Amino acid sequence: MESIKEIMPYLSDAVYDLEKEVPYASAFAMERSGEQIVCQSKLQTAQALDPVRGAALTVFTGRFFLERSINELTPKSIKAAVKQLSREAVDSGIRYDGPAIDPGKRLKDSYFVRPEIDPESMSLKEKVDHCNRKRDQLQGMDSRIVNVVYSYGTVRQREVFVNRAKELYQSLRRTQAIAQVVLSDNGNSVPLHDGHSYQGGWEHADISEETMREMVDDCIRLLPAKRLEPGYYDCVFSPEFSGIFAHEAFGHGTEADMILKRRGRGGLFLNRRVASELVNMFDDPSLPGQAASFFFDHEGQMASPTQIIKDGVLIHPITDLNSALRLNMTRTANGRRETYANKAYARMTNTYFAPGEQSMEDMIADGFFSGVVDLAPSGVGEHLFGFMRDAGPRRLESAGEAGLPQIISTCSVNHMTPAKSKYKPEYAERPKYDLDRFRTWIRMSAGELIQVAGVFREKLNRAKGPVKVLIPLQGWSSVDYPGNATYNPLEDQLFVEELQKGLNPEIEVSQVDANMEDPAFAEAVIKACLKTL
Repeated sequence: MESIKEIMPYLSDAVYDLEKEVPYASAFAMERSGEQIVCQSKLQTAQALDPVRGAALTVFTGRFFLERSINELTPKSIKAAVKQLSREAVDSGIRYDGPAIDPGKRLKDSYFVRPEIDPESMSLKEKVDHCNRKRDQLQGMDSRIVNVVYSYGTVRQREVFVNRAKELYQSLRRTQAIAQVVLSDNGNSVPLHDGHSYQGGWEHADISEETMREMVDDCIRLLPAKRLEPGYYDCVFSPEFSGIFAHEAFGHGTEADMILKRRGRGGLFLNRRVASELVNMFDDPSLPGQAASFFFDHEGQMASPTQIIKDGVLIHPITDLNSALRLNMTRTANGRRETYANKAYARMTNTYFAPGEQSMEDMIADGFFSGVVDLAPSGVGEHLFGFMRDAGPRRLESAGEAGLPQIISTCSVNHMTPAKSKYKPEYAERPKYDLDRFRTWIRMSAGELIQVAGVFREKLNRAKGPVKVLIPLQGWSSVDYPGNATYNPLEDQLFVEELQKGLNPEIEVSQVDANMEDPAFAEAVIKACLKTL
């Protein structure tokens, strides 16, 4: 059996032959394979995903798009499909006075997602054993857990697109891991799940113990919770949920194929304000590492970001070739097929709200707050050294200038996140913690901690309102605990000692015998709030 890439010459010949009859033709071919392993409390399954392999030939007659799909990728079957599609196009009528399709700039290239660990290099037993270990780890986190599911899945998809100007090939691989848990107590049950899906391979098959612990802790908090009363609420979304909200509540309404059919509401609001002027929303299939990313869509459009909302105004829907042509809109890289046997539609990829330009310091200065609980002012040190979490020069200043009461702590102040391009050779010798494949926390040196403490002291001394500092003695974050390479309470104490040198005596510094993430520390923060705020 020839690979998808090897049939590209046959598809190029097909496009050439089809365009003897029609103004525009293209070909798309794909093959998909994958596997899934699910380990539950009382059951485990491992299965290969149903394979998909085939091609779609597309022509534009000057008025309509016509297609023919085939699942036998041989020169003979491709030629037969060309003959049938040409006959259908001629029978429907060919027009050269209709809208013209731009085939794009001439391009011949191949693109690859290369996994760090190829799942095919792992045995089935190794994969099942890993999922069982993660299931057992999750099961043991609380006696009230009644059901656990840990699943891993990977999909490999190879795709080809050809028209008269382009010959494109991409090999995509995405892997996901999902953990689900159900807790039950006193007649109440709470299900939650967490996980991730990224481009890549077996390196993404693991969900950290920290993430699963947070999920179980959330379940425990929800067990006694009452049902939410129906009504309207002001909500603060996490970054993850804001992406889901962008996708589900707004993104679907801007899919231009639905606007063309008068089913998408976005068409009614084009070039009108739909949100605050602070809101900017994008769809971007070119984001590196994301599961929904690719190099080109199924109609040959190269991946690039599309701004949907600019400063609160809906400026551009996401399009496929047909909707862009009919609505006279710019094409975006969103023409996607479920399989070779399905039509291409406008579908979202990575849809998200862009970061705002207004920092918490700006919001404090604008009067949004009457008091501040600032548990993670690590941006102070990041600005001092020019690292990735740099929060600007005014971090930890606005509340003091406004005379607002403040509760301050030190979450992750003892870690730094330099960009890979700014790594110094000595960083390789530092204790570190890999948060994920993109982010690494490196332990600050004793000297750096002392410098940061001096900046903290200077900023807090200028505060015009009451300030209380709470410092946990058993680690300054969820990854800062005994046994972790970055845990060093002796050096943390150097920060405390330097902070207190010359500190305004009216600023109280209290040390709490707990980790930053422990309930005991949360209780100390609440007590300080009730007293100070």
